Amino acid sequence: MTAHFHLQPIPPDTRPSTSDWAMLDATEHARAIRLRRPQDQALYVHAHALLRRILSQHHPVPAPAWRFTSGPHGQPALCPQHHPDAQGLRFNLSHCAGLVAVAVAWGRDVGVDVETRASLHDVDALAPLVLSPAEACHADNAPSSSLLTRQRFFLTRWTLKEATLKALGLGLGGIELPALDLAPAPPGHPSPWHTRVLTPQAPALQTRLESLWLHTQPEGDAHQWALACERHTPDERLAWQLIRHPAPSTL
Repeated sequence: MTAHFHLQPIPPDTRPSTSDWAMLDATEHARAIRLRRPQDQALYVHAHALLRRILSQHHPVPAPAWRFTSGPHGQPALCPQHHPDAQGLRFNLSHCAGLVAVAVAWGRDVGVDVETRASLHDVDALAPLVLSPAEACHADNAPSSSLLTRQRFFLTRWTLKEATLKALGLGLGGIELPALDLAPAPPGHPSPWHTRVLTPQAPALQTRLESLWLHTQPEGDAHQWALACERHTPDERLAWQLIRHPAPSTL
């Protein structure tokens, strides 16, 4: 089984097309209209239209016909009443200024996060909200402590942790991010990253963390993305495919 990971750049001067607007349901329309900045509205419309087109590549439902619901912690899911035959199709969506990411897999929970380096106005102020004590110490003692190095270190952990919580269905408030400690996995490990939970009251969460495959990388100079996907056995090596979509027309 393969997890599919899609990326699409969204230039700042992009405007949503009539066809993209037409794909959205009433709830999505209302949310888009509430966004005051044109670039935020365009990003939202393109992201949700892209998600619908991708889902239709995996199951024979027209893109405008998809109907969504929310799990107990707000994670998106397909409405079981409208799509009883597609309940095994799991997906996750993330977008930030300039980039949209969508992850899709059959029978596996997935989580994705994308962030822009431009949002990091003060890494030192944000670090206690994201990094574990060991990660913060490592960042402080890094031999190369340039701003870019610190931003990359921070974005790597931030995107991985948020993708992890989304894949676990915990939402971004399910556990404090500093309670997760990330480190590159040793050679031969089935996942590139290993996660420890520092909350002793959460042994079941550690078991779930060990079932995840995690990957992150920069996207150009401006963005960082991360993908988390459930593994069915501890030694399973996940197959995944990265699919890049061209930027929409700005005309």
